[in-house]
Amino acid sequence: MAKFESKTYRPWKNDQAPKNPHSCFGDFPPEFMNPRLKKKTDMEPTYEDDLSSRRNKYEHERGNGGRTSSTLPKKAAHEAPKPVCGAFKKRAIPISEFRRYYDRGDLPIKVDHQGSSNRIVWKTSIESLDYHHFLPIFFDGLRERMDPYRFLSILGTTELL
Repeated sequence: MAKFESKTYRPWKNDQAPKNPHSCFGDFPPEFMNPRLKKKTDMEPTYEDDLSSRRNKYEHERGNGGRTSSTLPKKAAHEAPKPVCGAFKKRAIPISEFRRYYDRGDLPIKVDHQGSSNRIVWKTSIESLDYHHFLPIFFDGLRERMDPYRFLSILGTTELL
């Protein structure tokens, strides 16, 4: 979580944090991805036979030339589009309990800024903490995607375990 060798800090390159471009729990499986967002990798090769079978650009279209007639079939009635359920829309991640407790000052931790690395400092000894109360709060903080909440929840959870 620290900045080393004068490189800019990139939270997504952190070894302790989970890789999460799609969600806070990791990537979606390929079968559940939005088909519009998938990268198309299976391209069919173009063969010389396909190129020669294409229509000549100087060849004229075959049709009625834009002339209208009463004998032509009528256009189909406009159908309303199917309703969209919104399964692939981005949903807002609700604020975690960890963020609420940290913003209120109820968690016994603080950030120690020393040199180029940040650490957490416990206000009380870890042995005297009520694990039944604090451990679920720190685990809930693992959903967070913003620093310092993510940083504190990852390091706090590892130190509690």
